[in-house]
Amino acid sequence: MGSYKDRINAIGQEMTTCRHNCDRIINDPENGILPRCLFFDERSSDKKHLIIAIGINPGIADEKEKMKLKKIDNYEEVCKKLSGYKDHKYYERLSWLIDDLGHTGDILWTELVKCQNADKRKNPNVYTSAFCSSLYLNNEVKQALKFYKKITLLAVGKEVYDKLILMFLENKIVGVYHPRSYGYFNRMFDTSDGKRWRLRNNFKTEIIEFMNLAKDRFSLFKG
Repeated sequence: MGSYKDRINAIGQEMTTCRHNCDRIINDPENGILPRCLFFDERSSDKKHLIIAIGINPGIADEKEKMKLKKIDNYEEVCKKLSGYKDHKYYERLSWLIDDLGHTGDILWTELVKCQNADKRKNPNVYTSAFCSSLYLNNEVKQALKFYKKITLLAVGKEVYDKLILMFLENKIVGVYHPRSYGYFNRMFDTSDGKRWRLRNNFKTEIIEFMNLAKDRFSLFKG
């Protein structure tokens, strides 16, 4: 049967060598622009609960990152080259949120669409989101159900949340603000210690209560 990590490595290899070139994205491995941002953070031998943190798609690669990934077609090599991903504010601040909710188990960091935007002002369209998710994200979730007693999908941003609630009808989904959401994410935290923010108790209580209930949908978004 293998492990969930083995399954993610297999999905990751398919992702890394994907050459579909969908609408509104860039997939140019010759120049170091790859499908990416699938990271399995194995933090515990206890397989009771997995959080799958899902963003919309990778940010625009800078020149340094493109040089690292140029002409690479191996998923595990990509992960090694991007091993410092946790230092990025997106992952760091979402990790604070997850830790402060009391989650000590594994985390899968992933994206709705695996390629970066061709135009940073335009997110992937409905077709690209549906097609890419059907190839990869659906399988990531499906495989997780074979290894974990409980999974929670953490939708990062309202656009992701709105798509996930239509795609995954039987999974628990929590919608939270994106770390770069013009202050909305920051308001969830006590930022008096600039180095390590702490999730405010009212948000912590609200989210934890939901995660322990049978209810399957919860978001911090208003309207």
